[in-house]
Amino acid sequence: MQHLIRAPRFKPTVLASLIAAALSPQAAMALDLATSPPSATSSASGVAPNVILSLDDSDSMNAPMYSRDGGVPLGTRVDVLKKALTQVFSDTSLLPDGSIRLAWQAM
Repeated sequence: MQHLIRAPRFKPTVLASLIAAALSPQAAMALDLATSPPSATSSASGVAPNVILSLDDSDSMNAPMYSRDGGVPLGTRVDVLKKALTQVFSDTSLLPDGSIRLAWQAM
């Protein structure tokens, strides 16, 4: 006994949904963070931060880290984090002056 293989049926509702989504106005477009209004928790004189660092200050951050091959000690996890953040925030080609507003918190 042979089984017939049918081509999938064309579903006009799927096509109509895709067209409607593509043509609908984008009312929920985000504001540019540099021009967005301040949040309730930010200072009244400036806009809310667009970069927030959440730092782990638990005892596990004092554990040593090693290179990927496991041989070279890189320092503690918090030392590696400090070095990485210093490198990124010091590189003006990555972060031109005034391009970020920084906030931080410790867990």
